[in-house]
Amino acid sequence: MKLRVGDLVEVRSVDEILKTLDSSGTLDLLPFMPEMLVYCGKRFKVWKRVHKTCDTIYYDGTREIKNVVMLDQLRCDGSAMAVARPLAPFFGKKPG
Repeated sequence: MKLRVGDLVEVRSVDEILKTLDSSGTLDLLPFMPEMLVYCGKRFKVWKRVHKTCDTIYYDGTREIKNVVMLDQLRCDGSAMAVARPLAPFFGKKPG
């Protein structure tokens, strides 16, 4: 992925995103959550590139991830989760 901090990107449409998800609703173990729906089709700047993440579901600790960015101002509000971590950043990944 050649995205850099400050690049402008457009979040794909809901239909485009759903086509990339597996039966668990993830792309490379990164979930697509209901809170993300409001951002589909909108444009945002890349805030940071992501190289690893804490993963307590599939692994014990951190794991490397590739081609992932965080978009400026996008945070999980926790509204669709029983146990939420409000204001956690969303990760964005380009399929392929």
